[in-house]
Amino acid sequence: MESAPHDPVDRWMTQGVVATSPETVLFDAFELMQEHRIRHLPVLEGGDLVGMLSTRDALRILRRAESEPARAGLQPLHRTRVREVMSSPVRTVDRHTPVREAIEILCREKISALPVLEGGEVVGIVTTEDLLWSTLERGDPEDF
Repeated sequence: MESAPHDPVDRWMTQGVVATSPETVLFDAFELMQEHRIRHLPVLEGGDLVGMLSTRDALRILRRAESEPARAGLQPLHRTRVREVMSSPVRTVDRHTPVREAIEILCREKISALPVLEGGEVVGIVTTEDLLWSTLERGDPEDF
């Protein structure tokens, strides 16, 4: 089966998305990410997408902790809420967005994941890795 730049992202997205809430402490959110072997965690409040948490956010908070004179260690992860470090607003696509358009958004916005919405609900997530697989399957990157 050949992929094309006009194929919809729902062919490549991960379904059954793991999500968290804005009030979750970072330590718990990052444990969830580690448990599910994911790098991006949509943040939902009342079913609405309000942010995105990534492993980059973890690095940022740990670097900040390192620069504190007390060398707080992991304390910031236990006392900081997801709401305080998540990216918001979140760039999204719908399940029918063409692969090429999703790639352009990821490159232009310098992000590595896009939640996929249908009727305002998160139904999946598509990452740079997913879209790289789509181009590898195609075998002819000139068409992109």
